[in-house]
Amino acid sequence: MNVEQNNIESSLNISDINSAFEQVISLNRLIGNRAVVEQLNILVEQYFHDHQLNKALPYPAILIIGGKNSGRRTLARAICNSFCLPYRETISKCLCMGGDSLDEFFLAGKEMCYHVSEAQDLSNYTQQAIHRLIYDKQLTVSSPIEKHSYTYPFRGLLILSALETNNLAPQIIKDCTAVCRIKEYSIEERKAIVSQRFEFLGLKYDKEVLDALTQIVDIAIIMKSTELAYKVMATYGDTKITSKHLKKAIHLLAASGYLA
Repeated sequence: MNVEQNNIESSLNISDINSAFEQVISLNRLIGNRAVVEQLNILVEQYFHDHQLNKALPYPAILIIGGKNSGRRTLARAICNSFCLPYRETISKCLCMGGDSLDEFFLAGKEMCYHVSEAQDLSNYTQQAIHRLIYDKQLTVSSPIEKHSYTYPFRGLLILSALETNNLAPQIIKDCTAVCRIKEYSIEERKAIVSQRFEFLGLKYDKEVLDALTQIVDIAIIMKSTELAYKVMATYGDTKITSKHLKKAIHLLAASGYLA
């Protein structure tokens, strides 16, 4: 394998360009799911209005329901940025290891956006603790060793995202401030999303690249292909993404097992 090939393949481990985009995305710049975005914009505006009257006003709890790679994480980041809060994310399985992990993740007392993804996999114990965060604005952590429970105030913005609600406790769904069901992107929306990312990166690209990317239904593969095509282009020293760069990017993704 030559040096050029090594340089391109090593780019699979370079920091995620799309993560940089998510750090600045807001609800007003999201593409697709307009009804959901409008609902959330109203929620954000109402919170800041009411917060002027009551500084102790708690943040809302939001549940996002959507299929695989439907943009749940990007929506969560946009909500967080619109509330002007730091962002912290975990997957549900990391919260099901016992009380200490709950305590560590939610950092009691910190004003922050806490996103729990794949919430449909939460254990019953963890769901009970999370419901207390939503309903009582408190975090209760049990210590099996000391046989004692500790209760902390919770001042964060809680976002749960899940594929479906079948395994979620009904009281969690009932007591969330907003339940947002997002739909799969249309081909026009996928094209607008890819154009937006290219604009964010300040990149030039051939029309064939945009057309090819938007034929992919899986938005995560679109974003990873976009990111890697950019890195391939940079490795070649070119200034415009072409079909050659995209084909190389997709080949590398396939070889890495990402498309399996």
